[in-house]
Amino acid sequence: MMKKIIKLYIEEHISLISAVLLSAFAISGSLAWLEKDFDYLYLGILYFFVFSVGMGVHFYKSISLYESILSEVGSEEDFFVSGSSPLARAEKNRLKKIRSVYKEEVNRLQNENENYRFVISRWVHQMKTPLSVLNLMTQENPSVSSEDLIEELDRMEYLLNQILHLIRMENIKNDFIVERCQLASLVKSVVNEQKNYFIQNEVFPKMDIHDSIYVYTDKKWFSFAVQQFLNNAVKYSSSGQSIQIAGSCENEHAILKIQDFGSGICAEDQPRIFNFCYTGNNGREKQKESSGLGLYIAKNILDYLEHEIVMRSEQGKGTTFQIYMRTGNTER
Repeated sequence: MMKKIIKLYIEEHISLISAVLLSAFAISGSLAWLEKDFDYLYLGILYFFVFSVGMGVHFYKSISLYESILSEVGSEEDFFVSGSSPLARAEKNRLKKIRSVYKEEVNRLQNENENYRFVISRWVHQMKTPLSVLNLMTQENPSVSSEDLIEELDRMEYLLNQILHLIRMENIKNDFIVERCQLASLVKSVVNEQKNYFIQNEVFPKMDIHDSIYVYTDKKWFSFAVQQFLNNAVKYSSSGQSIQIAGSCENEHAILKIQDFGSGICAEDQPRIFNFCYTGNNGREKQKESSGLGLYIAKNILDYLEHEIVMRSEQGKGTTFQIYMRTGNTER
């Protein structure tokens, strides 16, 4: 490394060194010739010696700078090409890196903007049906029942909640509080909130979670994630089917299992079910109900909470989601 630094330093200052050397000996040589006194040559040598000591001190102080330049630009060959100063090339390289980072950030923001535009467009499309029902109700249309109104209002509220949670996820790190919670109580609360949806679709939840199971999580965000998995299970189940909701403990983990016996997910869709706005074949068949946001939001929430999600599915037989959390059965 030191040889590279010396080589770089000399190349950077070669013009100055040459000028001082030539001027020192030109002046001292001229004086010696004019005065016929060769002692003036020693003056030139002394001048160059003092200059060399100064350059040595400057070089010593510059070692860390040149080390950083070498590490930033890369290979030694990048410096020693004709046409420009090594420091200038290093600065140019640094500016290139800054421009590259800036470009990546601009692209990221553009992609986020496109994603949000896509979500809003899909959301507006899905809100048309509930708003149409409300419009008919205001016109006292006898073909629209109060049950239809309740169903569409629930759906409108669900879609609004998805959008709100998607927006709030940007600040989720500052918005969750991990605490010791009873798993059964959390899940029962979510099931009760979803009871109208279960009744409307004639799908029946069956819970088996012992009251002794505790977990460390955030109540609000975890409950919303569970709601997305339950909603997904109901959506792809047939009328009269049940959903199994079970809790268990394994080593240092509590496991929440949500299992449906519906249409299942085809193999080609399974790797992408947690992707942004991905609906898959099943979602396209149920375009009215599927936003492609629920599982994406749920997966991101669980990642932030450091919970693990495992999915197993077989087409025509159903889907199982298992959430692994740190158990809170022993208080810290």
